[in-house]
Amino acid sequence: MSEHSEPLRLAAGQTHATDWGARFTRSQSQLLAELPVITSVGLCNVCEVRSHDVVRVAGLVSHCVHFLDGGELRFAYSDRGELIELHCMGVSVAVTQDGRVMAGMRGSPALPGCAE
Repeated sequence: MSEHSEPLRLAAGQTHATDWGARFTRSQSQLLAELPVITSVGLCNVCEVRSHDVVRVAGLVSHCVHFLDGGELRFAYSDRGELIELHCMGVSVAVTQDGRVMAGMRGSPALPGCAE
């Protein structure tokens, strides 16, 4: 999905594969994204953030972002810069072909081409 694409809408059980190696699968309750590379994780609008907690433990830096509408973004990096975890719940996400992941509140006007 590029920044200029339409939002991805999948029914339960559907899968969508992109020509750049990403694969999206919808279950009954969640959308699973398999991405070939993730180069960065970011927020599309910091004004939508209720809280952002950062914890450093045993060579990991873990971030937990809570949005005003109750959505949550969690991600963790190792000290070597490797992404260890990326979990989005109740948020909209835009993913670019070069591996940038941007998250925001559902329906955020600041996040074009997003999937919920």
